[in-house]
Order: sequence, then structure tokens, then C-alpha cells
Amino acid sequence: MIIKEINIQNFKSFGNNKQTIKFDHNGQLILLQGDNGSGKSSLQETIDFSLFGLVRGKEKKRIPQTDLPNRINESLLTSINFINENNENIKITRGLKPLKFEILKDKNDISDIFRKLDQEKREEIIGMNYDIYKSFISMSLNDFTNFINLDPNTKRKLLNKLFNLEDLDKYYEITKEIIRDNIKNIDKIKIDIENNESTIKTYKDNIFNISKENSNNITKDEIKNEILSKKSQFLELKENIKDLNLSLKEINNDISNRQEILIAKKHKLDKLELKIEDYDNKISIFEKGKCPTCNTILKSDKHIHNLNVFTEDKQKLLNEKIEIKSDIINYKKESHEVYLNKQKLINEIKLLSVNYKNLESDLRILKNEYDNYNLNNKALLEIENNIEKLENKNKELNEIIKNISISNSKYKKLNEIFSISGIRKNIIENTIEPLNNYLYQYLKELESDFRVEINDEFDAEIYERYINKINPESLSNGESRKINMALSLSYLEIIRKVRNSNILFLDEIFASVDSENINILLKSLKKFALKYNINIIVIAQDHSPFDIKYFDRIITIKKNTFSIINDKKIIKI
Repeated sequence: MIIKEINIQNFKSFGNNKQTIKFDHNGQLILLQGDNGSGKSSLQETIDFSLFGLVRGKEKKRIPQTDLPNRINESLLTSINFINENNENIKITRGLKPLKFEILKDKNDISDIFRKLDQEKREEIIGMNYDIYKSFISMSLNDFTNFINLDPNTKRKLLNKLFNLEDLDKYYEITKEIIRDNIKNIDKIKIDIENNESTIKTYKDNIFNISKENSNNITKDEIKNEILSKKSQFLELKENIKDLNLSLKEINNDISNRQEILIAKKHKLDKLELKIEDYDNKISIFEKGKCPTCNTILKSDKHIHNLNVFTEDKQKLLNEKIEIKSDIINYKKESHEVYLNKQKLINEIKLLSVNYKNLESDLRILKNEYDNYNLNNKALLEIENNIEKLENKNKELNEIIKNISISNSKYKKLNEIFSISGIRKNIIENTIEPLNNYLYQYLKELESDFRVEINDEFDAEIYERYINKINPESLSNGESRKINMALSLSYLEIIRKVRNSNILFLDEIFASVDSENINILLKSLKKFALKYNINIIVIAQDHSPFDIKYFDRIITIKKNTFSIINDKKIIKI
């Protein structure tokens, strides 16, 4: 990515007047200076926002877009002009309040197309994603240190993208999936083979049983005679059961009629008892000789006559009651006998029904034997044919397993090649050796007393006096900054082979560094800038103790109400 120009309007502390910074491709050491809060960091954030529409703060947390527009003017407009990895001229313009987005590719407006693209396609047009950009291209020294401390998985993803190793991961996953599918297919085929073997065993057992049955079977005529004999018994039983069921029906009707008569007699008995009770009441009144209601004396001849009539009528009713009760007792006795006959008949029917069912089952078995008598030899032939087919099928399936296994061994070799221990390991080994060589040269150039080595995980291991491994936390600020500078420049040496860029931001790298070591660092940075035609932007506060002879350009940002950029080239004498 070669950035040619950035334009800023109302981004954070910058005002409504458009500020423009241009970069060439000749390689310069640029001093970006200003007081704290003047807008130095905003210059780098402008590039982030213009390219990707997002900005992350010092803690790597995303800054809300609502915090980016200038608080006084409440708007924002930025643009960036650059050459991407495909040598296409890209210009991106972004605005907030009002919202604006425009992207030109070789002066052709592709804004609508870009909006519809997925993230990966957008990154192809820009040339990289945000993480690669911040970790390797437009980085401050803090960004680089954060890369060293990334977890292995995240670091690996960044390195994959940086060295175009994503395809290796893709091929690794493809071969892994093919191997997994092949193993599943082999397991499935083995199950089919086992099922076929089980079926073959069942067929062979059937052959044995049929052969055994044929040797023990009676003749076809004997089966026929037995069928006729049992059929005769079966029909006779059927008729007997039918007759018994008719008798049972008659008994049920008789019981039903008896129950109706018994109910009627009981009803009649109840009425008699009511009448007798009524006569008892009347007789009681007459015997007392006085009406309990009107106190009339009941001693006349008429009343005595009525008393005699009541007594005679009551006696008749009592005699009738005795007769009905006797009838009820007799009826119950007779009904019980009928019920016992019914139960006896039911039991007989049940017994005959069991015999009937047994005969029916015997006839079914005999008929099946009779029907299948001539089919046994044909069945044997068919079973043998099925066994042969299944055995041939298993031969085919075993051959398929053999071919899949051969294919799988090839994919396993490919998978190993695409794995971390394959091509990637070779690439990493070929990268780490020159990387450590660069480190050695830069540390020597920066007059550092420490040796630093990069391991296979791209982590930095630091040794004091080239022998004792130490914790980076034990380094002084000055020592740490020298080592981080050597690390970043060494990485950039490698990265320049695969990713081209013309900008490197170094933020506050000389804090706590004495003037002698500052000049050593500046010499090394100047040399690197000229070697790779890169604009190295050193961010510092005003009046920092720099020897400006090392710089080709000084960009000063001052803030009154708004931040103003003053871009000054240093004329060499």
C-alpha cells in the first residue's frame, strides 16, 4: 500500500479548513511534533478511519464514531488516496454528519458495488484487513509490541494473511475433511459387510433347518389325511359350539323373563305392605274408640261393623303377602338353578372354544406344510443364490475399502504437507533465520548489549550478555525501546518482501532515552527509510531533544481552537 495523500476536515480537534498531507515514495525521516492534545494521534487515526471506517484507542477498544466528529462543528470529512497491492489507484472519502461514503478505483466510482461486497472482497480492494494494517503496515511501536504479545492463534492468522498462507489452511481443512469423510465411508462399508455376513449366516442356518425338516417330514398324503381328520373334528366342534350358544341364548332369555317377574312380585309385595299398614292405622283408631282428629266416639254398631270389615280385609292381605313371599322364594331358587346351568354351559363353551382354536392352529400349520412341501427345494436354491450374491458384494466392498485406504494415505501425506509441520514450518524456518540475522545486525547497529531471538511461534526471547535469558519486564525503558526498534525494523525487513508500504508511525519512541542513544536510533531509522523508500514518521512533543539534521521533513501540529498542520521540508546544507 503506497499512501499518496490524506485530507482531514473536522476530525476530532481539526477544524473546517481542509488539512492535506502528501507522501512521496523516495524515503524520508519525518518528525511529527506538537504538544499533548494537539492532534498528532488524530493524523494516524485519520488513515485508519478513511481506510476501514473504524478507529481503535490506546487500549485497542473501538472508539465510537460519534466521538470522531469535531465537537464544535459537529461534522467530519476525510479522504485518502493510495495505490493498492494490485497497483490500482484507490481514493476513499468518508464523512459523518452528514454521512458520506465514496470509493473510486482508477477514477471509477465503485461505491455501490463495494457496499454489496463481503468483508473478504472489500479487503482485496483495500489490499489488507485492519489487523494486518495495524500490526505491520501503519504501526506505532506500541502496535508492534502488541503483536509480539498476541495469543498464538491470532498471531498465526495475521502471519497467514501477511505471507499469503491462507490457502494452506484451506487446503489443510479440505484434505482433513476428505480424510474424515473417507474414514466415515470405510466405517459405513464395514457395517454393510458385517450386515451381509450376518445375513449369510442366517441363510446358512435356514438351509440347515430346511434340510433337517425334509429328512424328518411325513409324506404329503399323510399330511393330507391328517388335515381331513382334523377338519372333521373342527367342523363338529364348530356345530357343537353353535348349538351351545343357542342354548345359552335361551337361558339368558329365561333369566331375563324371571328377573322381570320377580321385580313385579316384589313391587306387588311393597303395595300389599302399604295397604296392610293403612289397615293397621284404621284398626288402631277404631279399637281406641275415639277419633284422634274430631274426638268422635267410635262405639256404635256401624263403627264396630267397620272394624270387623277392616280386620277381615287385613287378614286377606296378610294371606296374600305370605303367598307372594313364598312365590318369590321359589322363584329365586329356580333362578339360581337356571344361573348354575348357565355357568356350566359357559364353561363348556370355553373348553370347546380352546379345542376349536387348537384345531384351527393345527390345521393352519398342516396346510402351510402341505403348501410349502414342494417349495423347500426351490427355497434352498434361492437361498444359495442369495448367499453367492452377498459374498460377491462383500468382495466388491472390500475392494472399495482397499481403494479408499490407498487414496486416504495420499490425502494424509498432503494433509501433513499443508499442516503446521509441513510447508508452513519450512516457510517459518526460512523466515526466522533471516529475521534473527536482521535482529542481530540492528541490535549491533543500535549498540544494544542484549541478544534477541525469534522462536517458531514468533515470540521474542531476550538474553543478557548473549547468555542469560531474561524477562522483558526487567528491561529499562531505554533498553526496551532499542530492542523494540530492532524487532520492528527486522520484521519490516521481512514484511517488505511480501507487503509494500511507504508509511511507518513511531509514537513517543524516545521517551526516557538519552540524547546519545536517540542519535543512534535516528541514524538507523534514516538508513532504513532510504533503503526501502519508506516515510518513517516519528511522533514526539514540541521541543524534544532531537538533532533535526537527521530529518527530511518536520510536520508541526498546533492547536488554538482547532488543530493546524504546518508541513516544512528541511533543506540540507
